[in-house]
Amino acid sequence: MPVELDLTPGVAVADRVVQRIDTDRDGALSIEEQQTYARQVLSSVALRIDGTPLQLTLVASHFPDVDAVRGPPRANQSPAISAVRFPAD
Repeated sequence: MPVELDLTPGVAVADRVVQRIDTDRDGALSIEEQQTYARQVLSSVALRIDGTPLQLTLVASHFPDVDAVRGPPRANQSPAISAVRFPAD
């Protein structure tokens, strides 16, 4: 059963979230920065079913353009910083 986690920062915190991900401060989210952030999210999540912990594995992540994150949501564009899917076996 797959589990999906969507993280969508509000306008009030979007800049702080982008700054946390953009470790080299170049104004863009590199693949390496995206992967690091996704792994950090994964390591901070615990999933249990009936008290039994499940092993979570990152299978995908999606990061829109930084300007899209900081601005108002637009039609047909996900405002999420990360859509992280975890297969729970």
